[in-house]
Amino acid sequence: MLTVIYDTLKSKKLGIIVGFATAGLLIVGSLQMNFYPASYTGLAGGDIRFFFDKPSLAHWWFYLLFLGLAIYGINAFLCTLDGVLARLRAGATNLTLYGGSICHLAFLITLLAHLMGGLYASPEKSLTIGESPTPFGDLELRVAGLETTEYPNGMPKEVRALVKIKKGDKETEQILGYNQPVTLGLGVKEFLLRNYGEAPQGVILKVDGKPQQVAVKESLSINGARVQVAGLFMHPNLQRPVVRLIANKEGEQPRQVYVTLGEASNKVVEGAQVFFEDIKVSKAVAVGLKENPSVPVALGAVLLFCVGVALVIVRLIKRIAHQF
Repeated sequence: MLTVIYDTLKSKKLGIIVGFATAGLLIVGSLQMNFYPASYTGLAGGDIRFFFDKPSLAHWWFYLLFLGLAIYGINAFLCTLDGVLARLRAGATNLTLYGGSICHLAFLITLLAHLMGGLYASPEKSLTIGESPTPFGDLELRVAGLETTEYPNGMPKEVRALVKIKKGDKETEQILGYNQPVTLGLGVKEFLLRNYGEAPQGVILKVDGKPQQVAVKESLSINGARVQVAGLFMHPNLQRPVVRLIANKEGEQPRQVYVTLGEASNKVVEGAQVFFEDIKVSKAVAVGLKENPSVPVALGAVLLFCVGVALVIVRLIKRIAHQF
C-alpha cells in the first residue's frame, strides 16, 4: 500500500496533471478577484493569511490551489530524491550529473520561500526618518543628506537621501531613493521612499525667559516636574501650530497644557511662564517599511538554481566536445 502511494506521488503524470491544474486555478483566481473585488477587501500583496483568517466558499479556488501546490511540491521532492538515489546507486561521482536535481531543489526552496512570505510577511508600516536619530529596534536611523533634481515642470526627477544606520558602535550608510530602497538583514527589512521634505523635529520654548530646545517626545525639568513635549499639531481654528505639554510631578496627577505658537499665548506651567517661540525642522523622508523573512531564503534559491544551471551547461559542453 505504501509503495503504491509512493509510486503515485512521484509519478511524472501526477506532476504534469497537478502543474496544469494549478495554472488553471491561478487563472480562475485572477478572474474571481477581478469580477468580485468585494470578497477580497483587505487582501494585500502576497499575504495568504487573509484566506485562512476569513474562510469563505468564495475562496474555493485558493484552497484547491494550496492543496495542488502542496502535492506538486511533494511530487517534485520525491522525483528529485528518486533521481539522486538512482545516480548514487549507480556510483555516479560526476557532479555535473546532479545539475538538474539541484535546479529542482532550488524550485522546492522557492515554493517554501513563497509560503513563508505569505504567512509571515508583515503589512507595510509608515515611518518618518529625520536628521535626529530615529529608534528602530536595536538600530538608529537618521537622514544625513538629501539631494533632489526636478523636471522643468517642477515634478521630482531623482531623490537621493543618505541614510545613516547605527547599531551599537558601528555605523553604516545607504542611499535611499525612488526604486532604490534601503535594505537590512539581506532584504528581510526594506524601506521604500514614499515622500521627502521637511518635518518638525522639536520645539523652542522659553521658560521664564530662557530658551530651551526640546525634541518631540522628550522632556525638560520645570520647578521639579518633568514636562514632556507630547505632541505638535496645527490648530484648525487658529491656523497656527500648537504644542501639547504633559507635566508629571511625583505624587500628583499628570496635567496637560496647550501652548500656541507666539509670545502672546504664553501659559503658566508648574509656576513658570512658558511660551512657544519656534519649531525646529529638519530634512526628512517618509518611508514604507516592509518586513519579509522569506527574502534570504529566496536569494539562496536563486544562487542554488544558478549553480544547477551552470552544472547543466558544463555537462552539455562536455557532451558536445566529445562528439567532435
